Amino acid sequence: MATATHNLLKRASSPIKATVKTSEDNSLEMYGLILGLVVNGMEPGDRLFTNAVNNYFLFSDNESIDGSTLAKIVEEGLNVKEKITEFSIQDLHIPDQNNPTSQRLRGLQELSQGLAYGLCIKSSDGSFIESKEHPFLDEINTIYEITKIDTDDDIDENDLNEVLNYLVSTIKTISHNTQ
Repeated sequence: MATATHNLLKRASSPIKATVKTSEDNSLEMYGLILGLVVNGMEPGDRLFTNAVNNYFLFSDNESIDGSTLAKIVEEGLNVKEKITEFSIQDLHIPDQNNPTSQRLRGLQELSQGLAYGLCIKSSDGSFIESKEHPFLDEINTIYEITKIDTDDDIDENDLNEVLNYLVSTIKTISHNTQ
C-alpha cells in the first residue's frame, strides 16, 4: 500500500455502524453494496442479488425492502455493470472538493462499508465467503479500514485521491477476475 494511503488509514477512528438508507436518499453505503455485489459477479435483478440487498436491509433496518426501492437498486446495479470496465473516481460518487472534508470522508466511509459487505457475498449462492477462502481478503481488509477513518480529521487532497484510486483499481481488478 502506498504511503499516502497508509497515512490516511493510520489516522482511523472506531468503526462506523451500518446505517442503510433507501436509494432515494442517494446513500453511498447502498451504492457501495450494489457496487460490491456487481463487482463480485452478481447479476442485478436475479434472485441472489435481490436476496443480498434485502438481507442487508433486514440486517440494518429490521425491515424488508419495498418493490419500488428494489427496482431502483436493480436499475443502479445495471448501470454499474454497464460501466464497470471504464470505472473511474467520478463513478464512486464521493462528494467533490467543493464540499467540506468531513462530508467527503463520511461519503468515503459509507461507500466503503457497503462495498466491503457486497464483496463478501458469494455470487454462486449468496452466502458469506469465509475469510480464509476469499481471494481478495487483503483488499477487503483495506476497504474495511477505510470505514474507520476519522471524519473530523484534515486530509491532504493527494492522500484522498490515492485512496480513491486504490478503490477504483481494486474494483476493476476484482471485477476482471469475477466476470
